[in-house]
Order: sequence, then C-alpha cells, then structure tokens
Amino acid sequence: MIKQPLRALFAALIYPLAIVATPNALGAEVNMQRIITLTVKKGEEIKLDLSGDAPGTKVVVENGTAKETLEVDKNWVHRKTYTAAETTITIYGNVGRFYCGYNYGNLTALDVSRNTELKELYCFDNQISTLDLSKNTALTGLYCYGNRLTELDVSKNINLIELYCYNNRIKVLDVSKNRLLELFDCSFNQLTALDVSQNGELEEVYCYNNPLTTVAWDLFFCSLPDHTAVSWKSKVYPIEDVASPNKALALAANGSTATSKSWKILYRNSGSPVEGFTGQRKCPPPFLTLTYHAGPNGSLEGETAQRVKPGTSSTQVKAIPMPGHEFTRWSDGKTDNPRIDNEVMSDIDVTAEFQSLASVMEKELAPLPVHPNPTQHGIHMVAEGTVTVCSLGGDTLLTIAAKGEFYLDLGDLPAGVYIVRTGNRIARVVKR
Repeated sequence: MIKQPLRALFAALIYPLAIVATPNALGAEVNMQRIITLTVKKGEEIKLDLSGDAPGTKVVVENGTAKETLEVDKNWVHRKTYTAAETTITIYGNVGRFYCGYNYGNLTALDVSRNTELKELYCFDNQISTLDLSKNTALTGLYCYGNRLTELDVSKNINLIELYCYNNRIKVLDVSKNRLLELFDCSFNQLTALDVSQNGELEEVYCYNNPLTTVAWDLFFCSLPDHTAVSWKSKVYPIEDVASPNKALALAANGSTATSKSWKILYRNSGSPVEGFTGQRKCPPPFLTLTYHAGPNGSLEGETAQRVKPGTSSTQVKAIPMPGHEFTRWSDGKTDNPRIDNEVMSDIDVTAEFQSLASVMEKELAPLPVHPNPTQHGIHMVAEGTVTVCSLGGDTLLTIAAKGEFYLDLGDLPAGVYIVRTGNRIARVVKR
C-alpha cells in the first residue's frame, strides 16, 4: 500500500510556485558549501523539488556541464524534471527542504552529508541502499520509505519529528535519541525488535509486517510511553488487516499493556480496533539476571552469571561431567547442552545435574546375580564371555574371560564399590 506523509501531501497541493531560473548563472550569493549530490542513471529523467532557508535563496543545480541558478523561497518550487547528463546531479545552496521522490531505479544514491542545515528530506520510492544522516542534526522530517535500506542510523537526528522509513529491509532501528518523534512508520521491514520507550511525544506508530515474535510484541507494548495523562489517545498499528499472516503472533501478546497506557490498537487498512489479544505476560524489569550452577560431579564452561535485556538471549553455557559421569538435565527440566536461553523474559537460576555412568547402566541393564555381596575376597557368578570390573568413576580395572560358573577374585582391589558387568547384565559389588 502506498502512503504519503501528511506534510508531503500538504506541500504538493497547497504551496505556491516560487522559482526564477537563470541558466549558467553562478551568482556569488549561492552558498557553495552546502551540497546535495545524487547518483543517477545517465540519460534518464530525474524529478526534483526544493525550498530555501529564506525568501530569495539562490540555488545552483549542476547537471553535467549545465549549471542552472534557481531563486527560491521557503515554499516548495514547482517540481522540475532534469534529463541526467552524467551519473551525478549536484545541488548547491541553502536548501532547507529537498524532494527527490518517485525516481525509482533512476536514483541509486544520495549524499546530504554536506547540507548540515537540511530540515526535511523526501527521498522515497528510489533504489537507495545507504543513507548517511550523521551530519544532519537539524533534520525534523525524514521520508525515506520505498528504498533498499538495510540499516538506518538516526541517532544524530535529535530534532526528528516525523520518520517514515517503511518498505525497506531494515533489520535494526534505534530511535532512543529521537525524543521529539511524533509520527513513526517502520512497517514492511525486517525488524525483530522495536523499543519506543524514549519517545514520549509519539502520537502514531505504524509497525505492521515486521517479523516480530510474540515476546517481541510484548516488549514493544511495554515500551510504549504512558499517555494516560494526555487528553488524546495515541494510535499504534501492529497489524495491517484481519488476514495478515503475522496476526496470530501479535494477538498472542498482552494488548492490555498498550491500552492501559491510553493507546488505541488499530488495524492499518480499516482503522478498526484490534481485538482478541490472549497474552497475559507482564512487563519485565529493564535487566534480567541469569545464574547457572554446576551440581556434584560436574562443572560449567561459559559465563555463569549474566545480565541481559528482556527479549534477548544468553551466551552459551555448557555442562561438563566428570569422568565416569554424564550430564542428565538442568534443574528447570531443560536438557539442552550446551544451553542458550532465547527471548528471556524473567530471571533464570538453574543447576546442571549429573549422574554416574554406573547408575545409568544399572537402570538400563538386567541385574547380574553374584554372591557373597558384600565380600572380602571375591564373588561367585555365572557368565558367558567377557567380564569387566569398573570403578564408579568408569575406569576399567579388570577384564576376564568366563564360561559358565566361576569365581572372580577381587583380592587385589582396595575396599570400595565396584561395577561388575557381563553382556547385558550388571551388578554393584561392595568390597570390604
């Protein structure tokens, strides 16, 4: 679905024309230090629009060898179309707002880093894959939707009020520094987490069609600022429509977390309320403590005390059994080894449990009749094949070939408990 920012629509319909063009006139009034550079396809039409910082602002558009001076004011000029003479078009001057939308594959890169006073940037529906905004601290409106962005750093854009970055391929988006943000659309991206806890001025959030899990939705709802004290209700759009494939994951979250803070949860297409949330998960503290212990007869490899943010994962912890023992499970019932806890939403305190291999064999094998037991010297038994005597630690101490009834001499072994095994039968023998 194609959406238009409110400001862009208003500008296109209302602002009057205000342009005087003078070909090949590089007036001294032009600020040649403020520069915007477009990477374009040679020979293709490129649509541009712009406004100046003040009335009578002179701007130069450099297209190949042609240089055109425009005199503009703070309103938008009539959209101009240039046929690209080379692979770059450069704009010099005090441009306060810049528009280069709807150029699609004809515009593949945009450099606004040398126009640090730029207030609004409309670069939607192109094929831009990277966008450096680190120098554009004055930016209040960014409309970069419909491009090929895989990442977007807006940490320096502290004056940003409107951010429309939907229909890209962004995987991580940090808006914690954008404290003035009011309108935010990050739908149709690859976001797996979204935190708006630092955006107290938010009025509308569009975040549907991102691969968020139910835990991620819960954390997002928890991060929404509390607007119960304001006179209006903010709106959040987590689902596009009733047939959306990610609807079930969102509905499994606790929607009351958002509504209790005076947020309306709405479908994007219809604007109707989203109902049917089934989740009951409460909001976790800012950080969670993960503690891993080793029980008797084993140790741990990895970081045993960890502090993580809710919804994130632990680092790997591996249970290492002592010789003659094996790992059985963790005290919370999990059997993963190594263990990684994903999407953690509460503190974890678990112990790795181990058991001797002898105990395992005694459970799995049939009993072997021997006598006397306990014994001071040896035992009588009936066996066919190899008989082995092992310590409880699993070390093999004796190996004897047997056939029928015979006497097994244990006189050379110190007092202790031993495992005697032949075939699929086993006995625990006490030597005094």
